[in-house]
Amino acid sequence: MNRAEQIDQDAPLYNLSIHAKKRASQRGISKKIIELIQIYGEEAPSSHGCVIKFIPKKELGFIYSDLTKDEQKMLKDKVNTYIVESDGFVITTGHRYKKIIKH
Repeated sequence: MNRAEQIDQDAPLYNLSIHAKKRASQRGISKKIIELIQIYGEEAPSSHGCVIKFIPKKELGFIYSDLTKDEQKMLKDKVNTYIVESDGFVITTGHRYKKIIKH
């Protein structure tokens, strides 16, 4: 069973705030990318108790085995995307330009 199958299928993965929906739209980040980051992403602490989730480039090979060709291409094009979560709720999304430091 792959990691995506282990997630409860009834639980909504992309609980987006109004701000996150607006930023995702402005930045061309689809709900599918957000969902993939939530499933496969690594976490790094952020300020005010939030968590940054992203997919490190070194992990792409492992993740690709679980994805369809279309999902692989979509993820490859958006590999620098991150989300900021608090209690499972996506606060914002963006594209990283600097390395995210995990503590």
